[in-house]
Amino acid sequence: MQVLVAEDEKFSRTILASMIERWGYETIVAENGQQAWDILQKEDAPKLVLLDWYMPEMNGLEVIQNVRSMSDSKLPYIILLTSNAEKKDVVEGISAGANDYILKPYDRDELRDRLERGRQIVDLQLA
Repeated sequence: MQVLVAEDEKFSRTILASMIERWGYETIVAENGQQAWDILQKEDAPKLVLLDWYMPEMNGLEVIQNVRSMSDSKLPYIILLTSNAEKKDVVEGISAGANDYILKPYDRDELRDRLERGRQIVDLQLA
């Protein structure tokens, strides 16, 4: 399954993509929110997304809101990555349409488990 990794910080993006590929996923990377949005508008867009909150050109919440406004019945499962740890931030991210929320610095095992849960949900939607 393809995973879109949208992260503006190059080192973090490279580490995330490498780790996710070791877990058996194929990755597509975006360096900013606009690139992520462009990828997600394609017919064959990834159905599992790791999306940083703060990115140039378009932030993660804007990307999520754009995706959720699409008419596609099989929208992607989006995990929002952020260092925003306040309860109001979690609520804002989920209210914007994120399916899940992981705090940075993230725990690898937690990230892997949440990706797997997202994959299972996507598989059920596509069945």
